[in-house]
Amino acid sequence: MRQLIYGILLMSLLGCTSKETIFAEDEVVAYLSPYFTFTTHSWQAFVEESALHEPQQRRMIADGERFLALAHVMFRSDESLLWLVDKQHFLPADYAPNDLIKLDSLVWPRVNRAGHELRRESVNALEAMHQQAVREGTPLLVSSTYRSYSRQQDVYAGWVRQLGQVEADRLSAKAGTSQHQLGTVVDFGSINASFTGTKMQQWLEKHAHTYGFSLSYPNGYEAETGYDYESWHYRYLGREALMMQREFFDDLQFQLLTFWHYRHAELQTFWLGKQE
Repeated sequence: MRQLIYGILLMSLLGCTSKETIFAEDEVVAYLSPYFTFTTHSWQAFVEESALHEPQQRRMIADGERFLALAHVMFRSDESLLWLVDKQHFLPADYAPNDLIKLDSLVWPRVNRAGHELRRESVNALEAMHQQAVREGTPLLVSSTYRSYSRQQDVYAGWVRQLGQVEADRLSAKAGTSQHQLGTVVDFGSINASFTGTKMQQWLEKHAHTYGFSLSYPNGYEAETGYDYESWHYRYLGREALMMQREFFDDLQFQLLTFWHYRHAELQTFWLGKQE
């Protein structure tokens, strides 16, 4: 019955006026989702071509409808929220978000200094998260946010002078490769290893995902991310993206964003929302 409904919905979305467009000899095209034109077989083929770990492939194939429901919402969101930015994937020197909000203009944030800026959607999510943290006795301290390309140049150069380039590369990003340039990253607390194990860090570890914030550099994945564990560094991706990350990508941001970077264009060709 659900497949029949999806067939009828697809016919409606495409503006069809006859059953023949969807039905062949009274057979229903069995689409997995009301939002995508994947059949069971085409979805399995797409997943198997995605170079994922076998357990991840099994989860995606077994619950394709759930995955695609999340992807549908993510396609409707600002695409820059899911840009892959790392040591191999760069932002232009002139990139700057056009919706930055100065946290100094707001009354609720706790900040370590003046001058912090974040993108509007990130601010809204951060405020909601902060209010819950306050109610639970753990107010959040914002210590670093948006950095321009030129500011990141200065930050990286300072680490190189202090530690040398090899060690600096484990702790800081070269300009153009920093997530901070996106305007959706918040560093909390002390911004160093002493933050790990604090009440604030433990609260964020438990609750941040419900507000769309993802830990960028988890413990034990330096080889994959290129950076030491940073328990304080959270990037806003959106709630549905965090659900996908946790349910299908072992709660690892770099795996979600790598998949999205290389596969979202093909995935989008199956998406019915592009025809609305």
